[in-house]
Amino acid sequence: MFRIILTIGTLQTLAIAVNFIRTKLVAVMVGPEGVGIISTIDQVVQSAAYFSTVSLPFASVKFLSKAHSEGGEAFKRTYANFLKALLTLAIVGTVVVTSIVFFRPRLLGQEALKYKTLLLVAMLGMPTAILGGLFTQVFAAAQKYKHSSLLALITGVAVTTTSVIGIAAAGILGLYIGNVIAGALVTLGVLIYLRRAFDLPLYSRATSVIAELKHNPKIIPFSVMLYLASLTYSLSFLVVRYTVLKNYGEANAGLLQAAIALSLAIGLVLSPTNGLFLTPVVNRNIEKADKIKAAIDFEKKLVTILSLVSMPVVLFPHLVLTILFSTKFVVASQFVFLFVISQCVAQLAGIHQALLIGFDDLKAYSIMTCAGHISLGLLSWFMVASFGIFGISIAFITAYSIIFVSTFIRLKLKHGVSMPGNLWMLIAYGLSALLLFGAIFSTNDSWSPIMVASKIVVCMLFTLGLLCGLSKGERSALYGVLDRVSLKRREA
Repeated sequence: MFRIILTIGTLQTLAIAVNFIRTKLVAVMVGPEGVGIISTIDQVVQSAAYFSTVSLPFASVKFLSKAHSEGGEAFKRTYANFLKALLTLAIVGTVVVTSIVFFRPRLLGQEALKYKTLLLVAMLGMPTAILGGLFTQVFAAAQKYKHSSLLALITGVAVTTTSVIGIAAAGILGLYIGNVIAGALVTLGVLIYLRRAFDLPLYSRATSVIAELKHNPKIIPFSVMLYLASLTYSLSFLVVRYTVLKNYGEANAGLLQAAIALSLAIGLVLSPTNGLFLTPVVNRNIEKADKIKAAIDFEKKLVTILSLVSMPVVLFPHLVLTILFSTKFVVASQFVFLFVISQCVAQLAGIHQALLIGFDDLKAYSIMTCAGHISLGLLSWFMVASFGIFGISIAFITAYSIIFVSTFIRLKLKHGVSMPGNLWMLIAYGLSALLLFGAIFSTNDSWSPIMVASKIVVCMLFTLGLLCGLSKGERSALYGVLDRVSLKRREA
């Protein structure tokens, strides 16, 4: 399992590296104010996409995974119907939301009204973004984990290229024009590839969305539950960005985006290991005990890698912000460790959420996830005026902790899931160390030999502590994967 996690994580790291090259170039070209505008517009488009598709892209992995385990024809039929349904919803949603932006922009808020033209162009990229979500789930359901990660990498390269060219030619407006072009080209390429490599149809008259709903009657309730969760997630982020934009202006919205982006980078590297590996496994036709074992094994590996990836970011936030953005963003370094901790909790909560979905416990999943997201929006709304970005970081930690704790309690009481004591200790060790050393080093940007050496020693001791939390077999598996990676690099 370490090998799968590291393989997906490595490809995702390359994709994230490309995206951060884009972020770096965009940050340098437009500054904190421009980053604040772009992050807000992107959040509006994301919310519109969630609203339009009723979470079918997320729901598709459950039914595509089930269909794949039933055979090739079932997989083709299910794919064709999801493609047809999502394309229809994407087009209708784009027309409706674009009409709102054009004729009734005030419905989106006073801040959105300032960027009407940018929103109109950005909305044109919504259909390809929606289909991109489906393509990722198709590869995951077919257990082609590398394909999903490669798709993210290719998309990142295309969007980065067109973004830089677009900004150079026409500023932020050019960025969104470039994104629309990149999305269209990648979507067309993936459709052709799926046709040639997997014999999946571009369009099938023999399939019927209505017939698929009759064959899989759980699609609608499952999608609705996910819809509530994903919509509250996106809206909560929109509230977060709007409150900072309204109270502190575009520059501080840009600083918030930098802090969130660093934490989300960790999620973007490791979250696909959940979506591309664990989620398809727990939704296949296997025994409940096997699903629980797979989730617990996965969580132990994930918390180890998650902690290892997070600690350098927590110890060197000034350096990371300067490299990925610019020196104008280093003010956000004091908050980075708190957003990183919130992301770690979110990743662990995601495992519990995946299990609830795998057990078809959709109501509990939806209620607990929505509760966390709603608390994020409410806490941010009330805390931002008095505590600024610090208050937002506390809201993030609180919201994801609510999801983590409530989903575990549900799994334990309803499904008999229990986590071994050494796993709890590993989680507590990782999070407490990130909190302690983040508080100590977050405001210290000194590059004196003593300070740098201290941070390196902390990182080494922390790593040794994590390895001690693994069993002998798990350490051997991790070392074996690292040895194979090292051998492949030498051969290359």
